[in-house]
Amino acid sequence: MGRLSLHQSGCYGRWTEPGRTGTHALRPILRGTFDRLPGLTIILGHYGEGIPYMLPRIERNFPPYFTGVRREHWGPIRANFYFAFGGWNWPYMFEIVRRTVGVGPILFSTDYPYDPMEAGMRFLKLIEVSQDERELIAHGNAEALLRMWPRRWEC
Repeated sequence: MGRLSLHQSGCYGRWTEPGRTGTHALRPILRGTFDRLPGLTIILGHYGEGIPYMLPRIERNFPPYFTGVRREHWGPIRANFYFAFGGWNWPYMFEIVRRTVGVGPILFSTDYPYDPMEAGMRFLKLIEVSQDERELIAHGNAEALLRMWPRRWEC
């Protein structure tokens, strides 16, 4: 048996999914959807599927005068999106998202079955944030967003 292609191995979807999902998430931003529906909220996995990393390029290549939207693209990114870890447990990636949007829209998550819960918990304890920020990321942000009753968790 020879080598399997990306398609045959099932890895192609795992490689391309963040890019495709990020592209779909950009569409409502570039179409001005959040100008018309300012209360709309979208939760993205994998730290926003690359959008926070690409934001300077998005701003340069799709300026508001070109797309017709009323505000800069980072406006909806900061106001209408939440970003879950999604198993991307790398400090430098977390730091880019934190610097772009703050800790308010960051949600703890794993990417089961690809990444176990234990890896996510280790990463949550590793990131350089205050204990209050860690509590927000671990559960507080999700509780507020989903209007859940707060529970006492140990982070």
